[in-house]
Amino acid sequence: MILAVLFILVISICIVIINKSFNKKELFRKYNLYLSKANEYLELYDIEKAIQIYDKAIDCYPEYFFAYKLKCDAYIKLENYEQALIEINKAIDLCDSDVASYKLRILCNVALDNNPQQIIDDSDIILELNSFNDDADFYKGIAYISLGDLESAVTFLDKYIKNCNDNSTAYFYLAIVYSDLNNTDLALNNISKAIELDKGNLKYYRFKASLYITKHLPIHDTLPFLYEANNLFPKELLFLKSIIYCHIRTKDYQDALDAAKKLIMIEDSVESNSMLYSIYMDMNDYNTCLKISLKMLELDDTSVKALNYRTFAYILLGNYELALDDIIRLLELDTKSSETYKNYSYLLYKIGNIKFAEENILKAIELDSSKGQYYIILSAINLINNNVEQALKNLSIASEKNINNYVFLEDVIFDKIKHTDVFIKLYNSKNSAHLKA
Repeated sequence: MILAVLFILVISICIVIINKSFNKKELFRKYNLYLSKANEYLELYDIEKAIQIYDKAIDCYPEYFFAYKLKCDAYIKLENYEQALIEINKAIDLCDSDVASYKLRILCNVALDNNPQQIIDDSDIILELNSFNDDADFYKGIAYISLGDLESAVTFLDKYIKNCNDNSTAYFYLAIVYSDLNNTDLALNNISKAIELDKGNLKYYRFKASLYITKHLPIHDTLPFLYEANNLFPKELLFLKSIIYCHIRTKDYQDALDAAKKLIMIEDSVESNSMLYSIYMDMNDYNTCLKISLKMLELDDTSVKALNYRTFAYILLGNYELALDDIIRLLELDTKSSETYKNYSYLLYKIGNIKFAEENILKAIELDSSKGQYYIILSAINLINNNVEQALKNLSIASEKNINNYVFLEDVIFDKIKHTDVFIKLYNSKNSAHLKA
C-alpha cells in the first residue's frame, strides 16, 4: 500500500515537472514568435504595432532584457527618445553586460542632449566589455562637447577618426569643436571631409556656409561654395540668402537681384522680400525700397519687420510725418523691437530732436547691442553735441559689430571726422571683400 502511494506521488511530481517544462517551452516559443512578428511589423514601418507585440513578448518573459532593447530601438525609430531611454534602462537593469544596450542608451542621451556624464560612463563600460570598440571614443567625444570640455572632445574624436576615418558625423562634430575653439582652418578641413564622405547631407552644407559667414572669410572663397550648395539644394533658402548678401557686399547688384528673384519664386514671404529690399537699399534706390515694403505689408500687415522697413524708407525719402505714423503703430505692436527704436531715433535726429534721438538709440542698443549701425547713429549724435572723442569711440565699436546698412555714414555731420583713421577704416569696410556676419 505504501509503495503504491509513493508510486502515485512520484508519478504526480513527474507530471508537474513535465507540465512546467512544457509551459516554459510554450512561453519561450510564444516569446520568440512575438519577437519575430514584431520585427515583421518593424520592417513594414508599422512601429506602433511592433511595440504592442513587443509588450506581449515582455509579458511572456518580463525578466529577459532582449524585448526591452528591441522596444527601445522601435521608439528611437519614432524619435521618441524619452520613452526609448525608459525601455533601455529596463534592459540594462536586467542585463548589464550587453554592449548594444549601452550604445542605445548613449544614442538616446545624445539625441536628448542629456546626461553627458552617463554617456562617458557608458562608453567606459563598453570599453571594459569590449576594449576594441572604437565607438566608445566617438561617444565620449560628443559627451565632452556637451560638458564644454572641448580639448577632451578633440582628443577622443581624433582618436576615433584615426581608427574609423569613414564616419562623416565624427568629422562634423570635430568641425563644430574647432569652430568653437576659433580654429577656422581645422573647422573647414573637417566639415569638408564630412561633405566628401556624405555629399547629400544638407546639415553639413549649412554648417560650412555658416562658417564662411560667421568667420568673415573672403567672399571669393565663399561664393563658389554657396553656388555649389545651391545647385545641390535649390530650395534651401539659406544658400540663396547668403549668395544675395555676398553680392551686395561686392556690389554685384544684378547677380544679387537674380538670386533674390529665385528666392521669392520659392517663397514669396516678408523675409524673402526683405532681401530684395536690402539690395535696393544698398543701391540707394529708396523709392523701390518703399514699394517693396508695401508689398511686404500686403503679405503680412502685422509684420514689425515690414513696417520698420517702410518706416526707414519714409525717413530716407523725407516723409517724416508718415514715418512718425508708422512709429506710433510699431510701438503699439511691439515695444521690444530694437529696429523700431533705431528708426525712431533716426527720425528724431533728422528733425533735430537730438535729446530724444539719443534716448531712443540707447534704448535700441540696450535691446540689441550687436548692430553696428546703432553705434553709427549714436556717433552722429555725439558729433552734434560736439563730443568728438565719444563719437570716435562709438565708431570704433561699430566697426567691430555687424553693420547691415552704411547709409548713416553719409550724413554730413561726419565731415568733422572723415579724415580720422577710425572713420576711414569703417567707411572702407563697406567695400571689404570679407564677409561680416
